[in-house]
Formats: sequence, C-alpha cells, structure tokens
Amino acid sequence: MEAKRLLGQIYLNSGKANEGIDMLEGSKDLAKELNLNTSSQEQAIGNAYTAIADYENALRHKLAALDEAKKSGIIPQIIWANIGVGDTYYDLGDNELSLKYYENARKIQSENQMESKALQASNNIRIGNLGLAGQYYSSIDADVATGLVLLRLGEVNYNAGATEKSISNYKQALIYFEKSGVNEGIVKANLRLGNIYINNRNYILAKTCMQKSLNHSTGDETQWEIWYQFGRIFEAIQQPDSAIQSYKKAVAKIEEIRSRFTIEEYKSKYINDKIEVYNRLIQLLLQSGARDDAFLYAERARARAFLDMIGNKRISVKHTADEELLAREQNLRLQINSLSKMIQSNQIGNSRGMSEEEVEQELVRSRKEYTSLLNQIKLKNPEYASMISIEPIPLKSLQNMLDEKTAILSYWLGNTFMAVWIITRENMNSKLFATSSNEIEKFVSDARNSVRRFSDFGNDTTEKETSSPDFKPVAGQDNQNAKVQLNTIYNKLIQPVETYIAAYPNICIIPHRSLHFLPFQALIMPNGNFMVEKHNLFYAPSASVYSFCLEKEHHPAKRFLAMAIGDLGLGDFTDLPGTKVEVEEIQQVYNDITVKFEHESTETFVKNNVSLYKYIHFATHGMLDEQQPLYSFLLFAPTQTDDGFLTVNEIFGLNLN
Repeated sequence: MEAKRLLGQIYLNSGKANEGIDMLEGSKDLAKELNLNTSSQEQAIGNAYTAIADYENALRHKLAALDEAKKSGIIPQIIWANIGVGDTYYDLGDNELSLKYYENARKIQSENQMESKALQASNNIRIGNLGLAGQYYSSIDADVATGLVLLRLGEVNYNAGATEKSISNYKQALIYFEKSGVNEGIVKANLRLGNIYINNRNYILAKTCMQKSLNHSTGDETQWEIWYQFGRIFEAIQQPDSAIQSYKKAVAKIEEIRSRFTIEEYKSKYINDKIEVYNRLIQLLLQSGARDDAFLYAERARARAFLDMIGNKRISVKHTADEELLAREQNLRLQINSLSKMIQSNQIGNSRGMSEEEVEQELVRSRKEYTSLLNQIKLKNPEYASMISIEPIPLKSLQNMLDEKTAILSYWLGNTFMAVWIITRENMNSKLFATSSNEIEKFVSDARNSVRRFSDFGNDTTEKETSSPDFKPVAGQDNQNAKVQLNTIYNKLIQPVETYIAAYPNICIIPHRSLHFLPFQALIMPNGNFMVEKHNLFYAPSASVYSFCLEKEHHPAKRFLAMAIGDLGLGDFTDLPGTKVEVEEIQQVYNDITVKFEHESTETFVKNNVSLYKYIHFATHGMLDEQQPLYSFLLFAPTQTDDGFLTVNEIFGLNLN
C-alpha cells in the first residue's frame, strides 16, 4: 500500500498524472482492505486531477480526503485536507468558498494550539499573510515555497499599481523555480511577466516570456492562457490572422477543460473569467468577414451549462446514498422556507427575536450553504458521471429548422463592440458596431428606469409623487421621457437591422449581458407603435437551446394552465388586478383550460400539477436576485408546505411538458 502511494507521488512529480492516479487508486484500494484511513491517498489523487485540470474530480477526492481526515481525528490531516479543498475551490473560481476552507484550517490549528510552522506558512500564503510565509520558507531554504510566495507578492503589488516591484517579484520567483526545476512555476512566472510587458506595450519581451512559458508548459490550464496572451501580442502588432489562430487554440484548451465538468455550477464558474478570449476572437472574426465562424464561437460561449442541462437526461439531485448529506439538505431546505415565510408575512423575527436585517442575512447564508451542499450531493451522485457536454448546433442545421416566418436576432456585447447576427431559413447576415457594453448597459438601465418612474408615458408624475406634500406641479409639463428612451434604444438595437427582419412576423431574440434585462416588446418604433405591435417576440438563451426546444418531444397533456395573483397582495408585493383580467381574456380563447386566481394560485399547485399541461401562463410578480440568481423567483400564494417563492432552483427540478 505504502509503496504504491509513494510510486504514485513520484509519477505525479515526474508529470505522469495518469500513471500516478492508477498507482494511488491501487494504494487506496489496499488501504480499504486493511481498514485503514485513506485521507492521504484521496488528497494525492485530488492533486493529480488538479495537475490535469480536471477540477471536478479533484474536488470529489479532496472532499473525500476531508471526510476521511475527520473520521481519523488526526488534526494535521484535517488541516491539510481543508487547505486542499480550499485550493480546488480557488481553481474553480469560487474565492468565497476557498477562503472559508482556508479559514477553517487556520481556526483548527489555532484552537488546537498546533506549532507546525510548515502548516501555518502554507495557509498563510493562501489567506494573504505573505510576509510571514516568506520569512519561514526563506529560513529553511525552501526554494519552491519561496517562489510561490513571490508569485503571490507579484500579484498583490501589480494590483496595487506597483509595477516595478511586481516585475522584481516575478523575476525572483523565476530564479527559485529554475533552481528547483519546477516547470509550472517557471511557466506562471513568465506568464505574469509577459502580461505586464503586453500592458506596457513591450511586445518583444512579452513574446520572449510567452515562448519560455510554452516551452515549459505541460498543463492545459496554463496553455490556454499562454495562447490567449500570444493572441493579444499578435493583435497589438497588427497580425490578425495569427491572433485568430492563437485565440482559437486558447478556446480549444478552455473547452477541453470545461468538458471534464459534469455539474452546471462549476461549468459556469470556470468560464466566467475567460469570456474575454471569446470577445477578442469574435470581434476579429467579424472584422475579417468570417461571420459564420464568429457566430459559432458566440454560441460556444453562451449558456453552455444550460445547454448541457437540457441536452442530458434529467437527474434527481438527491439521489445519493449519503444519509448525512440528505438530512442536512432537508433541514436547510426547511430553514430557508421558514425564513422566507417570515419575510413574506412581515413577521420578521417574531418567533426568534431577530431583526429584519438579521433574518435577511441568515437567509443569504443559508442559501449559500444550501447551494454548496447540493453540489456536494451531485459530486457523490454516480449518475452525474454520465453527463456529457453538448455541442452547439451547426448554423446550417439551425437554418433548416426555422420556418419561413421566423428570424433570429442574436446579440453579443463585447467590451468595445456590439455584434448582431440576423438568421433566417435562407440567409445569415451580421453587423458589427463600435459601442461598449457599458454604453448599452446604460441605455438599458435608462429605459427600464424611465418606465419604472412613469405610470403614464405622457406624464412624469406618479400617484405617490402627487400625494407628497413637497410636490409642485409645473404648468404645461408633458414629459415623454419613457417614449424617448424606448425609441432611442430601438434605434440603437433594431433600426440598423430593420430591413432584414421587416418581412418576418416571428422574431427570436437571443440577448447577451445587459440585454437580458430589456423587454424588446416595449421598444418604440419610429411610427410610435410598440415593437410587439408588428412582431411576435420571444427569447432564447442561445440558438442551440432554441433548437432543443423545437425538437422537444411533447407528450399528451391538458392544453392550458393559467394562474394569476389578481387582487391578492403578499407582504411587500402589491396586488395586480390587471392579471385577473389578462387570464379571463385568455379563458375566452381556449376551451381546455384550468384557471387559478389569488389564494388558489399556489406554488404547491404548480409543483404538483404543472407536468399535466402543454402551455403554462403565470401572471404574477417576479423578483430577480442579482447576488444569488438561482433564488430569483415567481410569486404565488404560500401554503403550509411552500413559501410561495418558486425559485429558479425549484423550476430546474420541475417536470415540464
């Protein structure tokens, strides 16, 4: 057992991760046969998966190492296991969870009054006590660890604007890594130096650093960044063809790593800080006239986690043999339900002596813990191992699926440009505009705010404002601000492509970034009509998701379910009498329809019955949670079993037909 563990480590240190994993798995199997703790093997296997940028499997094994360490009760092992889990969350891009595990390690070490300077120094690097860590490693001539501290110091100094100090840190780190023969350290130090040189427009030195990085790189995680930086260099020195090829290589590496994930939250987190690679590639492709290629890369970047979710069979999150995790899931779910009800009923903290702020803070904490717990359950669910990454639909296949009355408007907002593709059954056209995503975001924000402020587009005073003692009417005032804003954004987004879509009654909008918040139906055309008066508008997160919707098999079901909150006010949410009228009008059109108003319009009814219907229509409040998007919700009447907030999390679990 011990020989296999040591051989596995030797393979890993030699850059042979797969051979190392095989050896370590063998060591773990023998440890189980001998009824011995497997924490060290699990930790080593996790490190091996990290080396090949398979972060999800790395996390599975690091969490298993932590479980085993807790069973053993060996404090140093528990501390190292917490640090290991923190490292993997950091690799996944979840800095908040990462810091939580590093702090756990520090707290356990402090509570147990452990004097292990190596443990303390290792954790000091991670939580930012770089000076203390550096002093310790220098005192014991630990070259690799000292190099790591210098890498972090370089990052801190660069972010603080101390560029020269940062360059010095990275150069010193490079000396330590070269002395120790640590390839990945050499790669990272050169990458950081090269990035600074690019930003300082010293492209000759930057290219030298990138070439050194490429020569020493053995891992996918560093290779995508190397090719991205090469792309930036070629773009800066006006070699667009070479830049395009470099960016394509970077994307290929990113997507190769991403394909190893099976859990949607990790896929989304991983891609978040890499969108700039796609931005630069899409812009260059459009500028070179390769609009089909540009559209394909836009599709590859957007809504991929969602595409994979609908492209795979539906998996029950709670299908796991771990009884402890399931018990925690149930308790947390009930706790979230209880806190939500307290907020909704305005009985803030009555039963628990808590202020409104304390209740809201506890709800946020509980939701974060619940999301993290669900992901741990998924990691232990064997069905997730069979999840596959779904490829975006080819353009020609998409066009063949469209009917002659439907056109797609697909938008992409880069930092310095906006692109739009107009796709019909017969043609594909594209437009590229020199406008920033920030500018578009301001247009969207202004349009939304103007509608929110004015109950009547011809009058800028709301009922609340007129009843205020400070209100002073202005003679002849007729503020058309909302109309102006909605017409302005129409001119920005639709007018340049008007001629392409004029003949198509049905328009599928594929938004991007802030455009997800814009109701295109409300945009005002030059003739003063709303856009919805000319086109039937609907939305999709990507063309590939839309194609899945077109292909989806429909099972026999009742025709229509319509639910409205009507005259029911709930907590801070006002009644919506217009929604009752809305549903009653629909009731006149459809024969086979089930209607639920007010107190009958419950979340519980939705969950128990929604699968029976082919069409569903909810007329109610919606609330976006920007901090925790999966807890955005539609509002229904609460019951004994549900809080009335139908969240995105819960919608993913519904069996919709």
